[in-house]
Amino acid sequence: MEETVQKCIQQLGWKQGLVFDGTSKEELTRNATERFSWVDEADSLILFSQDCDLLHHSLENEPFVEFLCAQAIGKSDVSLVHGKNPRRLHVIDTNGTWFDLQMSHRIRIPRNLINKNFPVSDRELSIASLSTLVSWLSKRYSRPAFPDTFNHYLSRIRNLDDKLKALNESYPSIKRFFFQP
Repeated sequence: MEETVQKCIQQLGWKQGLVFDGTSKEELTRNATERFSWVDEADSLILFSQDCDLLHHSLENEPFVEFLCAQAIGKSDVSLVHGKNPRRLHVIDTNGTWFDLQMSHRIRIPRNLINKNFPVSDRELSIASLSTLVSWLSKRYSRPAFPDTFNHYLSRIRNLDDKLKALNESYPSIKRFFFQP
């Protein structure tokens, strides 16, 4: 049975970064383990399971395919494009459509339910957006947690938000600052 699921996923051409919308999105969400209003409100799903995990031979070790719920947007916000915000990200697909993602808006679909009737997609994230997405997802668990004293110190700097926003607009590709005591 596991081999059948593996072959179905391979035949469907599923890989990390695929975008599913419309009826494809609806078909997938019917099988989701999560039931939240934001699942129905999203207009697309972005597959983010790693390719090897999608095709892993064991359903016991890799029981789910994971997706982020996405909302198509007219244009991106530069402060959300490079993965600097830990909770939101803007990505673009190869058709030029921008999407707003929220870290907490994820769903899982049990791999054992996948069959040849599941949807196929020819839409995918751009290479740069896929790379940013993977980095953003991994930073969720590896980013530094600033101590309260540091946060308190920053709160005393006048107009810090405005200064950082201006810096971000001038240098959008800067992803990290390093502070030395």
